[in-house]
Amino acid sequence: MILEGPINNLSLGNVTFNIARELIKRNELSAMCLPPCVNNAQFNAFDKASDEVKTEIINKLLNFTKEFSSDEIGLKIWHINGSERRVAKKQILFSFYEVDMPTETEINLVNQQDAVIFSSRESIDAFVNTGKVDKDKFFFVPLGFDEDFSIQPIQRPDVIHFGLCGKLEKRKNTQTIIKEWLNLYGNNTKYQLTCLINNPFFPKETFDQIIANTLEGKHYNNINFLPTLEFNSEVNQFLNAIDIDLSGACGNEGWNLPSFNAACMDKVCVVGLGGAHLDWVNEFPNSNIVKISPDGIEECYEGVFFHRGSPFNQGCFHFFKPENISAAIKEAENVFMNSYQENSGKLLREKFTYAKTVDEILSIANNL
Repeated sequence: MILEGPINNLSLGNVTFNIARELIKRNELSAMCLPPCVNNAQFNAFDKASDEVKTEIINKLLNFTKEFSSDEIGLKIWHINGSERRVAKKQILFSFYEVDMPTETEINLVNQQDAVIFSSRESIDAFVNTGKVDKDKFFFVPLGFDEDFSIQPIQRPDVIHFGLCGKLEKRKNTQTIIKEWLNLYGNNTKYQLTCLINNPFFPKETFDQIIANTLEGKHYNNINFLPTLEFNSEVNQFLNAIDIDLSGACGNEGWNLPSFNAACMDKVCVVGLGGAHLDWVNEFPNSNIVKISPDGIEECYEGVFFHRGSPFNQGCFHFFKPENISAAIKEAENVFMNSYQENSGKLLREKFTYAKTVDEILSIANNL
């Protein structure tokens, strides 16, 4: 199999790395290349991965033009926008779609693929319901718990520690979550909120201004904003340090690695019942997950990542009223204090692995 995808510390980069590692274990990775707009591979995040795996990926990238054969199956891990380029005669697109109104451009591009994988059944439904695609080309394949992440016992002070992880943007309800948390616990030192929400697509000045606006010019002594973490071991440490994760209280996701990883690591998690969340939140009973039902939908356009009239990413997200997010935060506190279950993420960790992800990808490839 030829693998095309980014290698970096973003979600797509982590997915690509984990799938590449699993293909290498099986001797199924024949060649590898980066998407056209990605200039280089960045391996810093994968500090717990073996040097052998990283060296093998580097060799596959460096020797791509010498080793690839277009007769093999190509697996592209990328956005629909940019999926038109292929390096193999048959191509599987593994992508992530987070709105609900596929455009004619998006429909045409997925129709050019030999198979399309989404990690969200809701995303598949959005395309199939247009009546303009071949439903037999679409496959649901879930992601897995990263084998480099581990649960570590931590001695905590007498403080309930909340965490919020994921790029700051409207779709993720980042500002609403912070505001509602501050309304509940701001300057109450029995509670702490640590935010890992840097967005590399914002200039620093813009990001800082958004944070200042979110805090409404006030000073709070119990909220922290971490810089971008270079290593996955640091992200693992962050997830181990928190008690309650709020990253799932968002409008829509193609999977949501931060919230999913937190749930796998036995954290109390607030998770909205929409998008790919439905494909892992409801898989097993989990008493540590506080679920929020959507209050409707809202248009996605915010003029930054989603532009009205664009040939890509049109439609709506799920909408959650701020007061219901606030109520879920309070419920999460109650769960943590009164009914927390240790090892609640065990079934998730066992059910969702990258080995199983690759099993399904290879099964699809073998039937093309």
